[in-house]
Order: sequence, then C-alpha cells, then structure tokens
Amino acid sequence: MNATTVQTVYIDDEPAGITHKTNNKTSKTVSDYVAQANETLTDRFENLKASMIALGDDVQMKTLKNYFAFKRIKNFACVEVHLNSNTILLYLKVDPSTISLEPGFTRDVSNIGHYGT
Repeated sequence: MNATTVQTVYIDDEPAGITHKTNNKTSKTVSDYVAQANETLTDRFENLKASMIALGDDVQMKTLKNYFAFKRIKNFACVEVHLNSNTILLYLKVDPSTISLEPGFTRDVSNIGHYGT
C-alpha cells in the first residue's frame, strides 16, 4: 500500500509551501518552484499570469501540484515552471494543424502526453 502524506512547513509563522511526501520521497510543488525561482523567472511567470488573467473576466487560475491551470469552462492552458532549465513551459489547447509551429519554440505534444490540458 502506498501512503501519501502532506505536510505544511512554516517559516516565521507563515506557510513556506506544501511539500508532498510519497513513499518516503519528498517532491516539490509548482508553487515551491516559483517561490525558489530567480527574479527573472519569477517576473516572467508573473507577467504571463497577468496576461492570461487579462484575457477575460471569466478566466480563472487554479494551482495544482505539477502545474498552474488557466480555464474558462475548461482548461485552455497549463503552465509548468522548471528551475533547472530556467524555463516556463506553456501547454495550450490548440489544434496543431491550425498554427505554424516554430522549431525550438513550439512543438506538437498531442501524441506525447503531459500534465493537464
């Protein structure tokens, strides 16, 4: 049986983030990654978040363990923050045949799989 526990760590009486522990192995959440990111990556994420929210009054952001989901009725974008590569990955709900893919910038992951959308 695999047991999962959740522990909230407090620093100066404030939550420092939620750490998920599964099978005696600790994994960080996407919120932990944003909190630990350098200023440039944090600014990029905050600008992206503001742009996504500005798309309409009905846009909502939901923070999940591995990504941030942006949705209206259904998710239209999932955002992952990666500290090691200093990148933000944005997965959009788009038919790849209707857009021009830019090598090294965009790719079709519909047959690969990923978290979220």
